Amino acid sequence: MFLTEHNYRNLAALIFVNSLAIVATVFLNALVIYSVSTRHSLQSNSNVLLACLASSDLFAGIVGLPIAVAVNVKRAFAIKPFCALETVHFITLYGPSYVSLGHLVLISIDRTWQSRIL
Repeated sequence: MFLTEHNYRNLAALIFVNSLAIVATVFLNALVIYSVSTRHSLQSNSNVLLACLASSDLFAGIVGLPIAVAVNVKRAFAIKPFCALETVHFITLYGPSYVSLGHLVLISIDRTWQSRIL
C-alpha cells in the first residue's frame, strides 16, 4: 500500500506528538507517584487512588506510547506487516485504557462516598 502525501504528513505529525507525549506522560505521572509516596500529608485514600491512576498511566507512557510510535514509523516507511507488533500495540492501547477507566470509576465512587458522609 502506498501512502499519499496527506497520509504521510498525518503519520509524521502523529509520531511527533506521541514522542513528545512520552516524555510528558512519564515525567508528570512519576512526579505524582513520588509526591504521594513521600509526603505523609498526601497519603489519603483519594490520593492513593490518584497515585494508582498515575501508575497505570505511567505504564501506558513507558510501554504503550513507544509501541504506538513504532507502529506509526512502520506504517510511514511502508515496512512489511509485522502482526506481532500490531497485536502488542492493540493490547497496550486498550489494556491500560481500561485500567485507567477503572481507576477513574473508583475515584469518582470514593469522592461521591466522601461527599455524602460530610
